[in-house]
Amino acid sequence: MVIEEGVAKAKKMLSMEEAKANVSEDMKKRLGEIWDNAMCLTPKTAELPENNAIIPLGRPSKKLNEAISNALNDKIKTTEQNITLRQVWHMDDKHGKNNEKFSDQNPITKEIFMLIPDVLENFDKIKEGKRTWKYNKEHRSVLISKEYSDGTVILADAVIDGSKLEIKTMILKKPAEVRPTNAETLSGSLLSPSPADLTAFNQPGLLSQGTQSATQ
Repeated sequence: MVIEEGVAKAKKMLSMEEAKANVSEDMKKRLGEIWDNAMCLTPKTAELPENNAIIPLGRPSKKLNEAISNALNDKIKTTEQNITLRQVWHMDDKHGKNNEKFSDQNPITKEIFMLIPDVLENFDKIKEGKRTWKYNKEHRSVLISKEYSDGTVILADAVIDGSKLEIKTMILKKPAEVRPTNAETLSGSLLSPSPADLTAFNQPGLLSQGTQSATQ
């Protein structure tokens, strides 16, 4: 039996503004600078080695490591979480304002990007990712999700590289009641969710009910 998902205990949903207020001012300033620097890149400069350099975002919590271990059915202990300017540029290039192509998603903005610490610390659900994407064929990945009081869900896609948890991208799912139900549209998104995932992501509140799923 392989446990595919780790779900946090149910808790009061906060609005995005309330959640952002819980992020330290120093971290918000740091993340704002990272975003601004990434927005200066071009498709050519984004590929330069210096823009793929690791930018530390603190240490993963014990709770996060335990949930990742449950999701992957393996003992995982990451000691650092990080991102690169290239990946932040990618977020905007593929999922930012005027660039988000999928009707079930809202654009990633600087304000949404600054919620990364909240998603990593106060996640609702963690699911094992696919290995078909070019950056994680050799590493296991996880999808870390956090639902907010308006029904919007932020998903962070992260790869585990040894002791590092590397944030690769983020997407912002619209509230369930306004998401399209066309499976073809949804299956074309970055996450390419399975039918079971589509059901989960389209049921309000399901991501924070505190249940665990397992498949054989």
